[in-house]
Amino acid sequence: MVIQCRVAGDSDGALRFGQEALTIAGTLGDRPIEVVATSQLGFTHLIRGDFSDAAALLERNVALEGDLRFERFGTAVIHSAHSGAWLAEVLSEIGRFDAAIGHAEAAVRICEAADHPYTLSFALFALGFAHHSHGVGKLVPSGA
Repeated sequence: MVIQCRVAGDSDGALRFGQEALTIAGTLGDRPIEVVATSQLGFTHLIRGDFSDAAALLERNVALEGDLRFERFGTAVIHSAHSGAWLAEVLSEIGRFDAAIGHAEAAVRICEAADHPYTLSFALFALGFAHHSHGVGKLVPSGA
């Protein structure tokens, strides 16, 4: 429902459904629902420009450890890497380029270790975005 609302341009609805999914995951103790909802809610905040909320959510999935770092949780993407790619975009948007590049590179390493080209495409895009954003930022004169 989060994705459907976003596609329809209803970001408020996407936030409501995402938060409801997190609540349900917490009540049930269901890690897959929690991770997927966290990813989708984080991305929704990213596209709304709510960068601090997006970062806080996405960092939770980036912090997954052990085998969970490579887990897809029933979806098409590796969530730790996918969230890391989105986090890199968030950090690029707020000018934290070194951190953005670091998260994107970490996402690339996870995808390469898992041999998962689909998620790798997101990680490489985020890495390129971070490098491009950093380069553009360097072109803007100080005080502009």
